[in-house]
Amino acid sequence: MTTHDLPAALAEIVDDFQALTEPERLQLLLEFSRELPELPDRLKDHPELLEQVVECQSPLFLTIETEKNDA
Repeated sequence: MTTHDLPAALAEIVDDFQALTEPERLQLLLEFSRELPELPDRLKDHPELLEQVVECQSPLFLTIETEKNDA
């Protein structure tokens, strides 16, 4: 998959990461992690609805929700 196959916003993030050194990537990743929203209450008791990011050194689980954009 190339960045051309990604939505523009995601492709920009990928390009940003690729332009950085490894220490800078870690810093940017940390900045992104601080912007993550809190887990909604409806998911807190349902870990089966979350996917583990196995490459992370710290336990991280996520879920993705899409919204219809009529614009």
